[in-house]
Amino acid sequence: MKYKIVLVVALLSAVSYLLIPALLPRIYAVIIGETPNATVYLNTCKREACALKGTLKTNPLTLQQYLITGEGKRVFFNSDDTLYISLPPTLTNEPTDKS
Repeated sequence: MKYKIVLVVALLSAVSYLLIPALLPRIYAVIIGETPNATVYLNTCKREACALKGTLKTNPLTLQQYLITGEGKRVFFNSDDTLYISLPPTLTNEPTDKS
């Protein structure tokens, strides 16, 4: 009986070890969904004039990032082609210093 319990625990541990790294980014992509007002700089452009601006999203199936521009156009890009991505600051509920 103890042998079966140990086998089940080992099997569940192995399955979770293999599935969690594959599922967590997809769950994050579905829950968080999008980042508005993002700016993407590609390797071919380092000037503000040719930077891509819009809402940054991640496809939960392929984990490929894309940008939805102000005109509604989807711009897909490879992470290897990005110089950097600038995200807007987020609001936090940090306590203020009242001294």
